[in-house]
Amino acid sequence: MDSSIISRKSSIARNAHVSNSIIHSGVKVCEGARVEYAIIEKGAVVQPNAVVVGTKYAPIIIGKGACVECQDSL
Repeated sequence: MDSSIISRKSSIARNAHVSNSIIHSGVKVCEGARVEYAIIEKGAVVQPNAVVVGTKYAPIIIGKGACVECQDSL
């Protein structure tokens, strides 16, 4: 986890990659998931092997309670 803000009660799997992102409370980032330049709202789930990648000037925003699956990768 590089240059990220991770809120309490969030779960980040050991082999998940999170960088330059804001992870709100209750978020679950599963095994093999990749999150870069993103804002993940409260209670969202990033499923195994899903990819959520924005840019420094256009981060991806995942809404409250949303679920991102591998085929939905952003």
